Amino acid sequence: MAAGVQGAITRHAAAAKRLLAVLQQHADASAELLGSDAAADFLAAIDERQRLLGELNGHFQAIVRERVIGARERQMRIDVLQELATSAKSALEAHERLTARAQQDRDRLAVAVNLSGRPDSVARHYSAYGAQRSAGLSVTG
Repeated sequence: MAAGVQGAITRHAAAAKRLLAVLQQHADASAELLGSDAAADFLAAIDERQRLLGELNGHFQAIVRERVIGARERQMRIDVLQELATSAKSALEAHERLTARAQQDRDRLAVAVNLSGRPDSVARHYSAYGAQRSAGLSVTG
C-alpha cells in the first residue's frame, strides 16, 4: 500500500476514534441537562452532537473512498473499520442512554400536562360548599 493511502486511512481513523469518544462523553453530559431548567443548553448540545456526527461521517467516507489495490490493503481497511465499529459501540450505547432518558422526561412531562387538564377532586369537593359553608359558620357565635 502506498504510504500516503495508509497514512490517510490511519489519520482519518484516529480522528474518527477521537470523535466517537467525544460523542460518548457528550451524550452523558447532555443527559444531565435533561429535566433541568437548561433547555437552551440541551438544544445547543443536540446541535453540537449533530455537527460532531457530520464530521464523523466525513472521516468514515474518507476511509471508504481511499483507493486500495491489493488484498493486504483491503484487509488493513477492514481491520480499521472493525476497530472503529468497536469504538462506535460505546458511543452508540451512550446515545441510547441519552435517548431513553429523553423519552422518560418526555413521558413524565406528558403525564404532568394530562393531569393539569383534569379537575382537582379535592378542590372541586370544597368548592361545592362555597357560599353555603361560609353562611353556616360564624366565629362570633
